[in-house]
Formats: sequence, C-alpha cells, structure tokens
Amino acid sequence: MVTTGLPNFANYPLKYRKSLLKRGGGPSLNLMPELSWNHVCQVREHWKGNLIVKGILRKEDALKAIDVGAQGIVISNHGGRMFDSSVPPIEVLREIADSVGHELTVLADSSIQRGSDIFKLIAAGAKAVLVGRSMLYATAAGGRQGAMQMMQILSDELAMTMDLSGCRTLADIDESLLFRGQY
Repeated sequence: MVTTGLPNFANYPLKYRKSLLKRGGGPSLNLMPELSWNHVCQVREHWKGNLIVKGILRKEDALKAIDVGAQGIVISNHGGRMFDSSVPPIEVLREIADSVGHELTVLADSSIQRGSDIFKLIAAGAKAVLVGRSMLYATAAGGRQGAMQMMQILSDELAMTMDLSGCRTLADIDESLLFRGQY
C-alpha cells in the first residue's frame, strides 16, 4: 500500500473504478436483475475467445451454457455473500459435472480457505478451483509476496490432504474420498 496505494478494481472502466474501501470513482456497478441468457448470447457474438460463465448452481443452467457456446462454467454461489442461503457449490457440483460431461470445463469456487477445500471440490467434479478472495486478501496484506505465500500455503495444505488420502496426483482424487452421509 505504501508504494501503490489501496488496491482497486483496475479492470473496471475508469468511471467505475473505486478502491476496496469504495472511495473514488463514479457510479456503482450494482446487481442487474434484468441480465439474461440473451446477454450472454450477445457477449458470445462479439467475443471469439473462450467464454466462461460464473455463478452456475443448476444443471439446467450448465446445459444452457453449452447452448450459448460457452467453453466453461464456474460452479459458484459467490462465497455466499450475495445470498447466504444459497446451495453450497459442493452440493451440486457432481450433478452438474456429470450433466455436461466433457462438453464444458467445470471450475468451482466459493469460500476456499484451505487446501482441503480445493481437494473436496476436485473430488466432487471440478477440473480446477478458483481462489479469488484469498488472493485478494493476501495481495492486500502483503503485495506480490503475500499472494505467493498464500498460494504456497494452499499448495502445501493440498499436498498434505492428498498424502493423507493416498493420492499421488490430482487425477487420483475422486468422489469416493468424500464423506456424504450423516453422523
């Protein structure tokens, strides 16, 4: 923070940029309930690169993502910060991953705090896991070095969880290693 100031949303258009403390910038980017799959189709028309749709929690939406030409989806409830009673991604991940097969790359996120969280999401069907909020906090606290340290901690914890589960590679992680019942 001493050298570059408060982190901000640098990828936003200039008039919308604010610091993490919501200082500066213009109007807020608020929730837009009128967004629809038609908007995703418009993005697809103009964007020829890989399209990944985030916030999927139902297999019907995952199948719709295929229909609109997406290459990937992120199973996410946005860390539960948008709606605290939404289904946890791990609860729907297997059903969604099975419904899209190899037609989409399935990613997952939502409140990744430990390497074992990564392990669980991969076991439930994710090809990769996003750790955005952890990265944001680590970068805010320690810059590049903080982010690198956070990634090392998660990597070490994932390796420990894999060792404890008898997995030598990520490909060895599967759903049989997850407890799904009641005590």
